[in-house]
Amino acid sequence: MAEIAGLFLGAVGVLGVIGAFKDTIELFNLFTDARHASRELQILDTKLDIEKTLLLQWAEGVGLARKEYDKRLDDATTQELVVRSLAWSVF
Repeated sequence: MAEIAGLFLGAVGVLGVIGAFKDTIELFNLFTDARHASRELQILDTKLDIEKTLLLQWAEGVGLARKEYDKRLDDATTQELVVRSLAWSVF
């Protein structure tokens, strides 16, 4: 009976070592993924800065913040398209 208990505890110990090994490997993978995510976030941040710059240039070009704006903005279809585009940029 003592031998069975010893084998059981030995097996549980081995399972614990295997579990700890798997957890350690998973932790290494998480660190690696975090490094890649950081790079991807930098790329995304740069792309968002470019989009913001283009949007500001467009707004300046059509005079969106001035009294003398581009009269093409009076068109209802154009207004709808601009509003839909800006709504998507929020999400």
